[in-house]
Amino acid sequence: MKTEPVDIAAELTLLRDNSVARAQYEAASSGLLRLWYEALRESDDYALAQRGELGEPWASMSKDFGSLEDSFASWWVTTGRRLFADTVYNGQVRQFELKQLPDTDPLQPSIFVEIPLGLSRAQITREFHKLLDAVLGPEEDRARPRKPRRFYKDQRLKLPTIKNMLAVWRLRKQGIDWHTIGEQLMLSPSFAASSSDDEATAKEKRRLMSITTQRLHRMAGALIDNAARGDFPRVK
Repeated sequence: MKTEPVDIAAELTLLRDNSVARAQYEAASSGLLRLWYEALRESDDYALAQRGELGEPWASMSKDFGSLEDSFASWWVTTGRRLFADTVYNGQVRQFELKQLPDTDPLQPSIFVEIPLGLSRAQITREFHKLLDAVLGPEEDRARPRKPRRFYKDQRLKLPTIKNMLAVWRLRKQGIDWHTIGEQLMLSPSFAASSSDDEATAKEKRRLMSITTQRLHRMAGALIDNAARGDFPRVK
């Protein structure tokens, strides 16, 4: 099936003007999916998979996430939104006033229902399920959607930690000293040398800061490797 090219400018306008699409993007941009995207951009294995030089599990990851574009926003409108919108944001049940124009996402069709509040909860539930069956078809007859990518189920990493790991990785690629990276990112303020430190104290602080930074760098390497395999965020 031929896929129509995405009008990126129109999609970006939708993200700005449509409350549902905007909520999806904000959830994706501020959460784990954005960091997964950034980890993939640092992965040599992912780049090889994009060129068709690696098999599974990298190949299916490459197929799902695609070329990664020039920015997260561009990638989101061309690829991410169609694959992961329901993963990062499921929408909400809302009440509309009469004659209010509903603000909905065309990629996630909605129906608008009238619920007489005089009905019992049991009646409302029965009627609602009947309506859904009429609109969607019985549950057993519905086509199964693609299985979405999920985040690593045993992950315990916090967002700030993952951000620091990737920041350390990028700065080290620039050849910056370990302790300088730690000081720039304020990884451990107690290990940051000050003008009042004597030479021995400053040297010891640099050593401890370097250890902290090197540990995050090792974790970042594992994070990036696992991201290209489909396990994110995972460092073991």
